[in-house]
Amino acid sequence: MIPQIGYQVLQLWSQQKGIVKQGIISIIHTFGYDIKWNPHGHFIVTEGGLTANNSWKSYPWNKTKHQQPYISFAFLQTMWRKLFVKALFSNLDKVWDQNSMLRNYIYQAVVNIKQKQYEQEQHNKKRDRQHITFRNKPSRRDLTDLKQYVSNQQWYAEGAESRLSNGEYTIGYVGRYSNRPSMAECRITSFDGEMVPFWYDEKETLDRNAVT
Repeated sequence: MIPQIGYQVLQLWSQQKGIVKQGIISIIHTFGYDIKWNPHGHFIVTEGGLTANNSWKSYPWNKTKHQQPYISFAFLQTMWRKLFVKALFSNLDKVWDQNSMLRNYIYQAVVNIKQKQYEQEQHNKKRDRQHITFRNKPSRRDLTDLKQYVSNQQWYAEGAESRLSNGEYTIGYVGRYSNRPSMAECRITSFDGEMVPFWYDEKETLDRNAVT
């Protein structure tokens, strides 16, 4: 779903500029630098595309202000959230009645969200507190609560600070995330049947640390 929606968002932006076809490469990353589960997409995009009459048109570029052709990341953030939430909950609605594991997962996620909200409300004056209701079993209203929570969160679309001028470097960068597991086996120091100790490099200090 991530590549398809990213493609749609970038197409909507390019269409505003009179471009009907552009080059887009998408790469899925399922983890971040700290190896936590963090699915996200990287997109490499041409600096323009073809118009309806099949002629090349570049994105606008004010070279005195920007290091690369301009793409509005405020637009990308807004449209990414809108289309992703719409697609996500459209699919969840379809499988809600068929997947008890999913129902329980969503229910527990909503309980956790409400518990945090409830704890935050305790710091407000009594007359200003919002009433928070907990359900004792999964309900379709959990989908509505989850959608509202997700829609209200800050969403980010980040862009490279400079143009990708080196194809070999770019392939190496995306390749090391796309063609291997989140952690190399050489990082695992032992295994006793339950615990898996491994080492990692701290991003800021680059000191070797042991984690269990």
